[in-house]
Amino acid sequence: MDANRAMEALSALEHRQTMSASPDEQAALEGEGLVRSLSKSEADELGSLVDNLNALSSRIKTLGRALHGEPSAIAYSGFPTDEAGMRRELQASVLQLEDASRHKAEADALVWNDGTDRYLELTLLGRQTLEDLQTWLPAMPGKSLAEFRATLSGTRAGMVAQAMRAAQILTKAAMNSETLNPSEFRPLAVMMARSSVAPERLAADWQALVFTTLRDGTPQKGAQVAASFLASYGEPRKDIAEAFLRVRHELAFRRYARDDEAILAAATVHMSDAERTACLDRVDALVHEVAGSPPVLLGPALSAWTIEELVQRIREAMGWFRVDGPMDQVRIASAAAILAGSAPPLDVLGRRIEVLRPGTASAFAPPEIAMAMLASGPFEAPQALEVLREAAIAISRANFYESPMEVDGLALILMHGFGPVPFVYQPPASVPPIASRWAAAVPIGLAFPWFLWQYFWIQQTYERYVKAHPGHYYGPYYWG
Repeated sequence: MDANRAMEALSALEHRQTMSASPDEQAALEGEGLVRSLSKSEADELGSLVDNLNALSSRIKTLGRALHGEPSAIAYSGFPTDEAGMRRELQASVLQLEDASRHKAEADALVWNDGTDRYLELTLLGRQTLEDLQTWLPAMPGKSLAEFRATLSGTRAGMVAQAMRAAQILTKAAMNSETLNPSEFRPLAVMMARSSVAPERLAADWQALVFTTLRDGTPQKGAQVAASFLASYGEPRKDIAEAFLRVRHELAFRRYARDDEAILAAATVHMSDAERTACLDRVDALVHEVAGSPPVLLGPALSAWTIEELVQRIREAMGWFRVDGPMDQVRIASAAAILAGSAPPLDVLGRRIEVLRPGTASAFAPPEIAMAMLASGPFEAPQALEVLREAAIAISRANFYESPMEVDGLALILMHGFGPVPFVYQPPASVPPIASRWAAAVPIGLAFPWFLWQYFWIQQTYERYVKAHPGHYYGPYYWG
């Protein structure tokens, strides 16, 4: 059955409008468990049960008055006159009323189908499928209903599988380190879970790189992020460490901070020397024009926009956010840079931001970076929020969190690369083109910029909040 036709039929049932589905269409919907059908006689029998509602309500009221000292209420009604008999009658009447009430909801939901001369009722699975169709069908044209449902089912299962894989990486890392902070490692584990490398090796390589190659005065947070990038490539540990140290030595003249230098070297080690030089020259040019740290500006630097176009787009996008202080200026410039480096026109981005603003304000504090990340993808705002919601559900099902406050940030990393169409940060083109021997090992859609935005502006904000407000650690979770 065509997905568009299925949405029309399910929508008609939702709005209780008479429909005309053919026998084959009805069979297809019933086979998927989206509707159930009743013959006219079955519907009449259901209606007769519902007709007793008023009589049952009156009987319960009468018995209640009698039990509370009004025996005249049942004097001529034929009800038992002793207290035990009245209580048994009342209990039986309440059960009948509950059953009739349930049947009333079913009877009210029945819709006549002219095509088969039967009544149809939308099931819970049918309502969920209708919501999916309304959200995702525009992004998945031409699919049959079975293909549509299989695609969404695969997306949801993939999210849960990746969250479980991240949990395995955390478990392996924790077994080998008594000082590992699980809350700080979880975002790194979700990012590394995108790699095809075995969890045991990812955890072992990450720890070896942190405590050997990166134990050179690099701040701990920067060393951990850089090591997670290097471990994700899947190259032999010795080879990736040597390549990283060579690249880092080449970046020394750019005078980045030690942690920024390590992160940028790890994120660009798969590039050729010419590609890396061109990319980092663009990063430096953006640093001179707008407020922002070099790693956070790596994503916009990879886009096909010229520096002049990026600066113009950044300045226009900054007007969409409120600036209250110096830190707001840096954060909002970073959010504007994310938007400026993405493919959609500014008017499309601005419209998405306005829709995302109320939906992210309660989940992220502050919300600007999350809004920019969601708006910069290939989906419109409602679809982006739906992918984020599904990612949050996957994190919860995998039990991959300690505090509910962690879930939304972890979901924001997990959702990258998922969706009926993969949700990736998609610049108009990659400048320069990435065509080196490690390109195939890079996580989908070059996820490093995506992770850096989340880590610098959402995860670290969460960690600072928890340290300053330990009593709020188990606060309410927005997505439910």
